[in-house]
Amino acid sequence: MIHSCKALFTVAGAQLVGEGGLIIVVPELTPHKFEVVGPDRYRSTHIHASDRFITDWLEGPRAQDAPSTTDRI
Repeated sequence: MIHSCKALFTVAGAQLVGEGGLIIVVPELTPHKFEVVGPDRYRSTHIHASDRFITDWLEGPRAQDAPSTTDRI
């Protein structure tokens, strides 16, 4: 749920600009990312329906030969 500001979300290759009040649901195992759009402070709540948070970096410096990252939440 986005509380304030705007962000550009990419979910499985599709893009959407979300802003305050919008709820975005991403299916499990679906590649996704977001980046803040604009100068305001981005505030959101992210809920993961799992007892673990698993990240497979698909781009950027962590993506090269990086194993999955698993954190308990």
